[in-house]
Amino acid sequence: MMDVRHLEELLDVALKNAPRASDVLLSPGSPVLASVLGELHPVTEGLPALLTEADTAAMARALLENRPHAKADHAATGSADLALALPSGTRLRANVFLRLGATAMVFRRLPDVVPTAASLGLPRLVTEAASARDGLVVVAGSTGSGKSTTLAALIDAINQTRAVHVITLEDPVEYLHAPRRALVTQRELGQDFQEFASGLRAAMRQAPQVILVGEIRDRDTAEAALRAAETGHLVLCTVHSTDCGGMVSRLAGLFEPAEERFARTALAGCLRVAVAQRLAPTVDGARTAVFEVMAPTLRVREMIVSGETEEATFSELIAQGKPHGMIGFPSSLGRLLLAGRVTEETVAAYAADRAEAVRIIDAVRAAAGKTDAAGTVKLEIERG
Repeated sequence: MMDVRHLEELLDVALKNAPRASDVLLSPGSPVLASVLGELHPVTEGLPALLTEADTAAMARALLENRPHAKADHAATGSADLALALPSGTRLRANVFLRLGATAMVFRRLPDVVPTAASLGLPRLVTEAASARDGLVVVAGSTGSGKSTTLAALIDAINQTRAVHVITLEDPVEYLHAPRRALVTQRELGQDFQEFASGLRAAMRQAPQVILVGEIRDRDTAEAALRAAETGHLVLCTVHSTDCGGMVSRLAGLFEPAEERFARTALAGCLRVAVAQRLAPTVDGARTAVFEVMAPTLRVREMIVSGETEEATFSELIAQGKPHGMIGFPSSLGRLLLAGRVTEETVAAYAADRAEAVRIIDAVRAAAGKTDAAGTVKLEIERG
C-alpha cells in the first residue's frame, strides 16, 4: 500500500526541478505539471512520464488517511482542502478533487515569509483596519484571488504592533505567525475544530481581542461573526464574492428572509472596512492585486440596510467616495497602469467592459502626457 512518503518525495522532486513553481498539478493521463508564472510545464525528470488513475487515487488515499475531516469532505463533496509539510520544510496547500470520476490534486506552495501590508500594496483604509479595536473587516474575492494573503498581512501588522491575543480559524493554516507583540493562536479546521461556527463560539471563551475567520460560508458562522464584532472583538473574515456589493448580498442572503433585516442592520453597524480583490498579471511576470475598497460612510450604511436599487449601487457610492479613502476597481487598475506595473492589454482584460477600459487608459495617458501623433487615444480590446 502506498504511503504519504511517496507523494512527499514526488512533490519534493517536482519542486526541485521547477523551483519557481507556484503550483504542482497531479492529474491522471498527464505528466506532473508545474505552474510557473501562470503557465503549465511538464516535469518528467525523475518522475513518471504519465500519471495513471491508480497513481493519483493511491496518493490521495494516503494523503487523506489520517485527516478524517478532509476525508469526509472529499467523500461528501468530491473535494477537500488541507495543508501538507514536506520533509524539505516546504509547506503546501492541497486540494484533492474528483474529475470524471478520477482523482486529481493541486498543491500550492505557501510562502516561507508572511507578507507585509506594504509588500502587497494594501490600500490605506485596509492597513488602518489592523488598529481597530472592534468591528468587522471583510475581504471579498473569488477562489485564488489572494484573500488569505491579505488577511495574513493584517494579522502580521497586528502581531508587530499590538500586545493582544489573536485567534485564527483557518482551512487550512497557510501562513505561520511567530510570536512577536501578540500571541497568535492558529487553529485548523478538521484538526482543531470541526465547524467555523462552533470554532468561533469557542474562540469567544478563549480571551481573544482579534479573531480571524477563514471564510464565512453559512448562516451560523455569519451570525457568530457579527455577534463577536458587536461585542468588542475585531473580526477579520473572507467572503466568496467578486465585489463589495456582492459581499453584502452574500452575507445577507445567508439568513432567512425574516432575519435579513437584522443581519443587514448588524453588518451596517459593525463594518469597519470591506475590500474586494482580484489578481492581475504584472509586466515582470508576477501578479498583483486590484482592489475595491468600501468605507462605512452614512450612505454606505444606509444602503447596506436598505439594499441597492437601479438608481443607486455600491459601485457608484465607491466611485464617489474618494474623499473618504474609497477605491474602485477602475481607479486601482489606473494606478497600476500609471505606475507601469501592468499593461494596457491587462487593463482591457480586467476592466468591466470596453468603455471602462477606454476611460482608464485615456485618463492614464492624459495624466502621463501620452497621446499618439494625432492627439487621440486608440485602443483595441478583445473580450472572450
